[in-house]
Amino acid sequence: MPNPETVCKSSIIYTERRGATYGELDEINIYIPPSLAIVNCKSSYISLRMKVANDALLKLSPSGVAGVYGCFRDVTISSGDGQTVLEQLDQYGLMDGLRQFYSENESLRNLRVLHEGKPSSVVIGDSTGNQYCDARAQDGGSAFKTVECLLPLHLSGCLSPDRDTVWPNLATSGLRIRINLQEAQTALCALTAPVYKAGTLGEEVEIEYQGCKRKGGGGYSSSYGYEVQTAIVGGAGATITLKKHGDDLSYDNHVLSADVASPAHLFMNGQTIELLDNPGTGTNTEKLVISGIAIDGNNRIVLTCSTNVASAYAIGATVHIVVDSSTVPSIQNYEMTDVRMMVDYVLPPKGYMESVLAQVNKGLQMDIRSYTNYGVNISSNSLTNSLYINARNTRGKAILSVPIHSSQATYVEDSLIPDRNTVKNYQFILHKILCPDQLVNMNRYNLNSYNAVALREQQHALAAGDIPVNNILKNFKMFFIGRRLALPGYSYNMNREGEVRLNLNYNQTAALLLNNFVVHLRRIIIRPDGIEVIQ
Repeated sequence: MPNPETVCKSSIIYTERRGATYGELDEINIYIPPSLAIVNCKSSYISLRMKVANDALLKLSPSGVAGVYGCFRDVTISSGDGQTVLEQLDQYGLMDGLRQFYSENESLRNLRVLHEGKPSSVVIGDSTGNQYCDARAQDGGSAFKTVECLLPLHLSGCLSPDRDTVWPNLATSGLRIRINLQEAQTALCALTAPVYKAGTLGEEVEIEYQGCKRKGGGGYSSSYGYEVQTAIVGGAGATITLKKHGDDLSYDNHVLSADVASPAHLFMNGQTIELLDNPGTGTNTEKLVISGIAIDGNNRIVLTCSTNVASAYAIGATVHIVVDSSTVPSIQNYEMTDVRMMVDYVLPPKGYMESVLAQVNKGLQMDIRSYTNYGVNISSNSLTNSLYINARNTRGKAILSVPIHSSQATYVEDSLIPDRNTVKNYQFILHKILCPDQLVNMNRYNLNSYNAVALREQQHALAAGDIPVNNILKNFKMFFIGRRLALPGYSYNMNREGEVRLNLNYNQTAALLLNNFVVHLRRIIIRPDGIEVIQ
């Protein structure tokens, strides 16, 4: 159905709980009435204000890879009468993080930061955090900022701005959108600090963090902690002075604050920190609660604790923030306010609506690109796996298999970054046919590199799934296993004799959940007596 050449107008559609504040595990419901008969998807999007709750004890922001989309656990789009589910998009944030990483270029990244609320950084700078968090602040009330976000549903076949045609909203009796939100530990991640080589003016280094070498990662363990600048006499005081850039760093991979008047840092009042004397060999250790944060005349961070430091600590002792269920309880949350959908609709030319209704009487058919997630568990230390993918889609385009750690999410790591573990090789079996015809080696991904055949398979799978490939630099940071099922203009019937399996081998592995996103074409047939969806 071609777009009519006519005038478009915009309408604001509020959620069913207008004025409500949404947080983790809440449900957002939006109803687009059939009175907006023809929807222009290219200019329709969800608008909201995003903020981390003031009572958080960590400097948090949305996921660094998926942004605010990481708060969307799943998105369901149904017909206006609620009788027919047109598409159900599980693990929306994980899939969108994959889309953003591989489609990113400099221009798109800037647009996503400005419009879609993607964090500008999750590693603190000299005096900056990101648009969600002022990294110089001492408490949540002054640290966390409200950001207005405009979120098109890129992965939806019905409402994607990439649709070439308008959506006949009248024919489906309107649309109902239900968004289930993620828990905060999955949707949010803590800012981290850069780490440096030992010595004076040591260079910044990348550390092994979340499965590969990355910048940042400092502040939350003794291996990557801050260092004490002034020796502490046991029982004599409650202050701890930390080293800044330019001081002599005693150990590799430790944090130095910037030598500026108001340096960025990760500390907040009420946090629990741990002191450790001489990492690796020391015996003195204790936990303390921060009650004050100051900057001295030499631009060094000075922490004041609620009690005196009991033991003596030498210069070079480490300080890190403790993150566990007792020190950082589940009060960490995010707040979405003023949630609404901006719907652009068409004022059609004369006779256009009559033409649409005439097609409905005969059976209006539309094909949309969507995806279905088929999750499979991988047990701990299960090195040789033959994983059954229970796909029944008749018009498959690609399989994107994304592993994530199945243990409880943590604020310190970005839960939407895939967990590669020590992958060895893989091969698909598509209805008794080995695809490709030999094992695909992936050992080099464990060395922060890539294998050419695996990279080629990934690129083909992304392109078949309508994800433009603009970025493959350091793609080991956003790992997945890909397989193209059909060339452009064709599709692959996965609902036939035989089965779809993935033979996946590891050198060593923890418990994983493998999300198998099958991108496929879905046919929607609209008749006067109802709507039929063929997957």
